[in-house]
Amino acid sequence: MTSMWERYRDLLGISHPIVQDGMGPQPTTMLATAVSNAGGLGSISSPSIVNTSEKYLRDGFRAAIEYIAAHTDAPFAVNVPVGRVASGELLPVSKTCISEAIAAKRDGGKVGNQLVALTTSAGYPGEFIATIQAAGLIHQAKVGSVRHAIKARDAGTDVIIASGYEMGGHTHVNGVHTMVLAPQVIERLDCPVIVSGGLCDGRGLAAMLAMGAAGIAMGTRFIATVEHEWHERYKQRVVDTPEWGDQVFQGVYAPCRGLKNPGLEKLPEALRSKTPDEFQEWEEGEMRRAMREGDTENGLLPGGQVAAALTDMPTVAELIERIVRDAADLLGGAAATAEQLRLGRVTTAA
Repeated sequence: MTSMWERYRDLLGISHPIVQDGMGPQPTTMLATAVSNAGGLGSISSPSIVNTSEKYLRDGFRAAIEYIAAHTDAPFAVNVPVGRVASGELLPVSKTCISEAIAAKRDGGKVGNQLVALTTSAGYPGEFIATIQAAGLIHQAKVGSVRHAIKARDAGTDVIIASGYEMGGHTHVNGVHTMVLAPQVIERLDCPVIVSGGLCDGRGLAAMLAMGAAGIAMGTRFIATVEHEWHERYKQRVVDTPEWGDQVFQGVYAPCRGLKNPGLEKLPEALRSKTPDEFQEWEEGEMRRAMREGDTENGLLPGGQVAAALTDMPTVAELIERIVRDAADLLGGAAATAEQLRLGRVTTAA
């Protein structure tokens, strides 16, 4: 019987069941390249989460796509946050990035061959799923509830990323944690399910594969790697985060989980004094302040609860190799335990 991991592997052409989550608004181009080169699925993040100029978005997104295709021969993905205006239409930033990814795929060549998937997060892409797939892209939808997973699958989505509330960055209004959400989504759907939120090592990968998932996605764990292009102070701040060092705060699309720091004290006043559009621009600017300049005291620091479990900053290849090796060892030991359980059950029944 073919496992969900094998189905996912064959669908995307990757070697390891490890996906890099999107982490906008600052690029993850070098990180995504390293993840894909190491056998996982690297993901380009949207260059902005506010309604900036269409040319800036298109040029920045296409440049990132072309950079990765020039620096790896492996498959990769793009991640686009989905937001909507009051009338229900997609935000221009979401529409622009989706259409640019589709154009890159349709243009073919090395770029088109390696760009294999488009992941949507933060909202429902609905009317664009068929267009995404018609271009030859695998559509992955990141969701935080069983009902949203079923809705996306019923609309034709190829892969579901079930993301628990402990995830970093934009999370969910009604929070369901990973170990509650994942088994329900896996049980209800007949497609590959990737699990995200609170995962950082071989234990997490082994647990999700044993549960029937196709693999895991990680964001915060990948921040603390050598190749990630964010500022070194930000990366070290992730590693240094203590237990209870995270907090959920109001974000652009939804609540956002980040690391506690004095910068969060500015949020109430920003929410009170700014229009929604002004707040979006302010929030993105405060995130960039930390990601680009390393201002971990005054900027906003998207990051997940799993930061408290991190103690090192390996290369991406070292990290993925370690996770896969440890997961294989754990699953091998679990198989022996499972056999003993079966024998014990038979003996008891006899």
